[in-house]
Amino acid sequence: MLLRKARVTSKGQITIPREVRQLLGVRAIPCYSKAASAECGCGRKGRRVHSPSFGESVIRNALRAEGYRRARAGIAGPVTTAIDSNVLIALWDVDDALNREAQEVLDEALERGKLVVPAPVFAELLAFPKRTDGFLQSFFRETNISIDWGLSENVWRAAGRAFGAYAARRRTAEGKPRRALVDFLIGAYAEQNGYRLLTFDRGIYRAAFMKLKLIAP
Repeated sequence: MLLRKARVTSKGQITIPREVRQLLGVRAIPCYSKAASAECGCGRKGRRVHSPSFGESVIRNALRAEGYRRARAGIAGPVTTAIDSNVLIALWDVDDALNREAQEVLDEALERGKLVVPAPVFAELLAFPKRTDGFLQSFFRETNISIDWGLSENVWRAAGRAFGAYAARRRTAEGKPRRALVDFLIGAYAEQNGYRLLTFDRGIYRAAFMKLKLIAP
């Protein structure tokens, strides 16, 4: 009976009776300015309250409820994890000592959100024997791992600064292994985009990128 009171406005929006909104937990939102009321289409001016479209309200309230539930449970939201070359190399080699760990950390990262490999990682993997372009494209497509071909100006600048600092440290400490610029591009990519970095090479990234969130077994 309640739904029979609903009506469609001239703008195609569905107006839902107050009793139904209360049952669904949908609340009206305020229009505090002329601009806000014009944008929402309610036609009211000043500090008035209007009802948003039914679907919009339900979605908004559902998202708020889910966010509140996750916060109470201490559950973080979805995150993006960039993958370093060494993790995938270990994954593809069943004889590698880190093969099982690679499988486990990738599964855990996938449960938390999106996985991505930056262009420098793709280039490194393509240089390995039997890792053709077709193989890599097929692997990433089937595993739902994205390839990000773009590196922003901020990434290049951050990588250059980190590589310069590393070179200075190395000049004062003999015997340290040489690192390539590509390592710093991978670290800078993850840091500048606010991503986590999944890697088996904690040392270099910890020293070069203090703000970078590392996932390193």
